[in-house]
Amino acid sequence: MTSGPSRRARDHALHADCERCNPPSRDVLELALHLLPRRSAQELRHLVAPLDERFLRLTIPLPSKPPGRPWWTLRT
Repeated sequence: MTSGPSRRARDHALHADCERCNPPSRDVLELALHLLPRRSAQELRHLVAPLDERFLRLTIPLPSKPPGRPWWTLRT
């Protein structure tokens, strides 16, 4: 039986397309931004902001997606 990183990698591979098992990374970051203490959240937001800006530059909006979803899910 495997443990540690190899087990986590195997488990991830088995459930890679399951959003419940593996929420999209940006969703996890957003959750952390809301749950961290204010100062830590500000530090993380400072690191995430340039990545968000790059993602926005490199993607286009998906008008067919329903409104009310997180902005990063409305891009392709």
